[in-house]
Amino acid sequence: MNLLLSIGRAISALFFTVVGWLLSNLKAANERAKTAEEDARELAKASQAQAERERSHEKRVDEIASDNLSDDRVSELLSTYPPENTETTCTQPPQGRN
Repeated sequence: MNLLLSIGRAISALFFTVVGWLLSNLKAANERAKTAEEDARELAKASQAQAERERSHEKRVDEIASDNLSDDRVSELLSTYPPENTETTCTQPPQGRN
């Protein structure tokens, strides 16, 4: 009888150990999924912001390139340019404006 009781306890302990391990892994997987969702949301926001900056840049470039602007308006557009877009590798002014 004691042998059966000992076997039952061992099986019970093994069962709860396995269940605990599975729950622990499930919790870790759930946390990784939440982190991945947050990362995806942040990436989507950053992508949307980048697309907006690119659209704004294209509008400014088109407006400046239209040659219908006064020098003051060109200066204003350039002075209000977003900081993330102020670095350039252009070493010569555009050919149309002298």
